[in-house]
Amino acid sequence: MAFAFQWRLAFEVKWRLLYGSFLLVLLQVSIALCEDHIYQVVSTWLGLCLGLVHVPGSSAGRRWSWLGFVFAADADAGHLVWFAANLLFDFWFTNERVDEAESTNWVVSSVGLGLLSGILWQVQPPNDDPQSAGELTRGLVSMSSLLSPREKEVYDKVVKQLANRGFRLGELLTFWKRLIDGQLITGFDPQRSLTNDVVRRAIIPETRLGYGGCALATKWSSAETKPQVMVTHNWTNGFGSLVSAILADALGRASYQEVAAQIATASGLERVQEKLGGKQETTYWVCAFCINQHASICAGFGPEPPQGTPEWAAWDRRRHDSVTGEGFVLCNCLVEKVFSHTDARCELNKFDDMMTHLAQQVGRFAQLIVVDDAFDVLYRAWCVAEIFEANVLGMESRIQVSSQDAVDQNYDRLSLLDVRQCTASSQADKEMIMAKIADVEVFNCKIQQLVFGEEMGLFSQWVDGSERSRQVGRILRRCVIRAESTQGKSVRPSRRCCASFRLLASLSDDSEESSEETPTSESSDLLRSSS
Repeated sequence: MAFAFQWRLAFEVKWRLLYGSFLLVLLQVSIALCEDHIYQVVSTWLGLCLGLVHVPGSSAGRRWSWLGFVFAADADAGHLVWFAANLLFDFWFTNERVDEAESTNWVVSSVGLGLLSGILWQVQPPNDDPQSAGELTRGLVSMSSLLSPREKEVYDKVVKQLANRGFRLGELLTFWKRLIDGQLITGFDPQRSLTNDVVRRAIIPETRLGYGGCALATKWSSAETKPQVMVTHNWTNGFGSLVSAILADALGRASYQEVAAQIATASGLERVQEKLGGKQETTYWVCAFCINQHASICAGFGPEPPQGTPEWAAWDRRRHDSVTGEGFVLCNCLVEKVFSHTDARCELNKFDDMMTHLAQQVGRFAQLIVVDDAFDVLYRAWCVAEIFEANVLGMESRIQVSSQDAVDQNYDRLSLLDVRQCTASSQADKEMIMAKIADVEVFNCKIQQLVFGEEMGLFSQWVDGSERSRQVGRILRRCVIRAESTQGKSVRPSRRCCASFRLLASLSDDSEESSEETPTSESSDLLRSSS
């Protein structure tokens, strides 16, 4: 079951070490010799090896014979590039037929670039056997399976209560307006304040009712409201990003960066509200609003991990406002706190069962995944489990990212995604989530398939054929700017480049920043995408 993960890891290691090492050496030579035409070719291929390795969608039934075929094809393309670079290098030393050698190098490099980036050639892996396909359709194990019949009745009752705590988009907009107006939090920053800050400083105080408390969605509407969309997100993401992603999804936009800038001001928020129109009646489910925080976290921050550990640092960050640095004031309500995942009354361990219930009750019930700039949401155990369960239930899963740059910088590292390495708020939460997974290897393979799937993958709209062309074009443009800044002179005219390279560069114009950007910042972008 680990074949998909193993071949992907091997693929990454082969590219990044073998070709990357070779090109680093050649790049150093070209810099030392101050030859921009060698520098440009090598830096282009180095960028591809380090930051733009196209990997097709994976599944559990990969065969090593197919892996060998892919390796051989890539090696052949690499040998062609090696030959062209050597030819150019040799003729450069003899000062003979440099123009012909350079033209040959450009042609071979452009063809190889198209092959290795997945633009000109992609090979489909063999189909999985029926048994493996069946294993991939198993959902998470419900915690109710560990309870007695009487406890299971309580468990199911809480599931239904959670399922009826949806809220309307218009109510979220009203809450957001109060935030940016300074009515709920002093020092709130639409661009910097995290969801954790808003929960601690706004949601918990706002839902305190005497010595008791309730979920914010319950306060917004006493009537039962079934959500049409469940939002998967992480509390370490900006709250403005969460809100703008929901709005961007409602408006049918692919990314939320522009919406985030608009709703940072009252006038911009009004314009967005006008565009939404009747969509403000769309109902959503977000854990921060729909869980009763007074029945769980309001009076503390969980057990303190050993000091000096990364876990302690994360725990300590959760105790302070990310903007002001002030410590959060704890709530002293008298609501009984229920943390134990074996307690049927707990609201923190039923997201998968609630999703199952809503998928049966709500037509076209969908999932919205809000991805932060660092892609941390895909490294949170609960979030990954929700993505897995949504797929098993046949739900439509939509994804919102801040921008194309965020995808470019983080997409490749998802190839090493493993639920065992994902984080949770506490070790107890992590153990509970892992207990829900019947087969970890199958789970990992399914997540890889969901992320990297060619047609139905979460990021398919961001890395289709046209977008791959734009990604390659962006790297080419950055290499040109770097060469110009290093040598203090223009690179050879574009007529010396083959037509396919000029086409790739032109395709990037509609999705990249203006070329007026400074060479330093462009070089920094390349380094970030290569790390």
